[in-house]
Amino acid sequence: MFGRIVRHAAMMRIFYEPKTAMVAHTKASSLRANPDTRDWICAGTEDLGPAAGKFAEALEKWPGSQEPIETGFTLVNNTTGSTSDVVAQKSERPVRYASAMKVMTSKPESNISHAISHWDWRGGILVFASGYEIGSSSPGCYCR
Repeated sequence: MFGRIVRHAAMMRIFYEPKTAMVAHTKASSLRANPDTRDWICAGTEDLGPAAGKFAEALEKWPGSQEPIETGFTLVNNTTGSTSDVVAQKSERPVRYASAMKVMTSKPESNISHAISHWDWRGGILVFASGYEIGSSSPGCYCR
């Protein structure tokens, strides 16, 4: 069974088999050695991934909602609190979330300037964001 899992991971370019019965890391799997990148992966798979699976259910339950607590994240965590409230409840989650945001903000392609400079703002747009989320994940974004 282990061999099947490793071969599947190799098909996804996570590991490779330089010769029979030998497994080696690729650049993708070696990224997990970096604690911040590992936190980013874990936050995505353990915190946000399950919420994505509840996205359609949230849309059905709260059609047209603009409330930040009426989301797939709310459903999967069985809460009425915000994402920030839920993240703060477990001791490892705030640290992991902060590390994940550090990884996201270090990537040039995630820079908020792309949204600012490539969107036609003349038509107007309503954006909801709490100061915590804007401040932690988009340090270059200012609310007026």
